[in-house]
Amino acid sequence: MAASNNVSFWEMYRELPVRTTVATVVPVFLGLAQLLNGYVHGVPIVRVVGFTAGIVLAAVQ
Repeated sequence: MAASNNVSFWEMYRELPVRTTVATVVPVFLGLAQLLNGYVHGVPIVRVVGFTAGIVLAAVQ
């Protein structure tokens, strides 16, 4: 049987703060920036929301 290592977000953040921030917080801010960028330049909302959802889901994963 495989061993599972269940580590909470805060434990991971204490051990590796920079890596955790880059992997979780930065993609969310990039998604928000992409939403704003798409709005400013008139990109269809479906494309922008699709990209933003993808990047946020990748960060959650």
